[in-house]
Amino acid sequence: MDKPLVLSLISAIIMVIGHLFYIRSVLKGATVPNKATWLIIAFTTYVFLANQLASEINSAIWGMALPATTITAIAIVSLKYGVSSVNKFDVVVVFVALAGLAAWWLLEDPRASIIATAITSIVSVVPTVNKLRGHPGSENTTNWVMAAISMVVMVFAVEPEFDFLLVPSIWIVLNFTIAYLNTREHVQTQLEGTG
Repeated sequence: MDKPLVLSLISAIIMVIGHLFYIRSVLKGATVPNKATWLIIAFTTYVFLANQLASEINSAIWGMALPATTITAIAIVSLKYGVSSVNKFDVVVVFVALAGLAAWWLLEDPRASIIATAITSIVSVVPTVNKLRGHPGSENTTNWVMAAISMVVMVFAVEPEFDFLLVPSIWIVLNFTIAYLNTREHVQTQLEGTG
């Protein structure tokens, strides 16, 4: 097996395990997903996969297919157990992703869609960030940390080029940010208790 494929599969396994923790936590009632975030993440995951295939990425991309399945499962579970904050901003985010896909098809330029996917990835977590402001601890930190670690591994699996590194690099930051925001109140309480 080639190194990119092995690293990609390791990345996928790490992410899928995190997703399984997330789904289990949702079903137990410990995690309350945001519907808009997970629907947008599911959509942009498939756009990202299509972009990478069109960009003729190496075999590393195949490691994203399995996480795409579990991301879709989380989106479906969030429809039943999640909170909805669908507002004008969420609708705009979906249209940005659709515009990126349209730009890719019309201009035959995958980079335009990759950039739109990157922007959409950033704004896709805003509903969850807003939820965490009012309900800290309502996410599954294990999932977000494992997803960040998975993306770190993915960075080593892909070609060191802008098109291949942009979205995984953004997700490293986003995943760690949500993990921090989810635990910050607990960490602050612990720090205050030791002082």
